[in-house]
Amino acid sequence: MGEQRRQILHTWQLTQPKPDVLATLARALSGNSPSSVSSTSVTRAALAAEVVQYLGDVQEHVLSAIDACVRAEAVLSRSHSNYLAKISLELSRATFDSNSTTERWTMLGTIVVPINIVTSFLGVNLKVPGQDRDDTLNFFVVLACMLIYTAVTLAFWRWRRIV
Repeated sequence: MGEQRRQILHTWQLTQPKPDVLATLARALSGNSPSSVSSTSVTRAALAAEVVQYLGDVQEHVLSAIDACVRAEAVLSRSHSNYLAKISLELSRATFDSNSTTERWTMLGTIVVPINIVTSFLGVNLKVPGQDRDDTLNFFVVLACMLIYTAVTLAFWRWRRIV
């Protein structure tokens, strides 16, 4: 679209001075009227009149081409600005979607990483408080703490209207 606009502006710049040149030629040809009347001068005058008429037609065509270039440039200008606005909106939408996805992954990481750290400490071959007991009370206490942490985190996010 930009290339077509550049070409139209180049064409407009090239054709802009042409109507003046054609008008000058037509004036020069119509101003040469012979003083003596002879058959060749009459033929030349008739030929000059035809050339002047032809130059007038060419000048009209050049003027209509210039007008068409101006209209096409205006249309392309509006289209180009609309196209750029559409691209801007699409980029904004993509950025919003990316931010939303990143926010969701961050929330998931906020819940999973602390729980993962707690479970990794329990899996290490070190002395852990409550390890010498034979019942499963410690397992359920740790599980309850993880669930409470998850519930409190989700409640906080809902309260802040993040989720």
